[in-house]
Amino acid sequence: MASPVILLDLNMPQLDGMLVLNRLLQIDPDVDVAMLTADYNPESAVQAIKKGACDYLVKPITAERIRNASAGWSKKHDGANIAHGAGGPPSFDRI
Repeated sequence: MASPVILLDLNMPQLDGMLVLNRLLQIDPDVDVAMLTADYNPESAVQAIKKGACDYLVKPITAERIRNASAGWSKKHDGANIAHGAGGPPSFDRI
């Protein structure tokens, strides 16, 4: 079964994506979190990756871009690769 990945927006109403990232990784250090943003900022990209995000994607984002990016995710899950895991490729039909 494919490992879960959380797609987390950096800027949300009343929430700071970096703080949510910190909390998610406190709860489950093995979860993969990919940050999304409409406002690319190199400093926040570096900060997100250093904090443990598996990727930093700039919107607008397509399902194809997520599929391509996901090939490098799940590094924390015993070397499993989401795109080629036992559960098959990830499904982004509901995005």
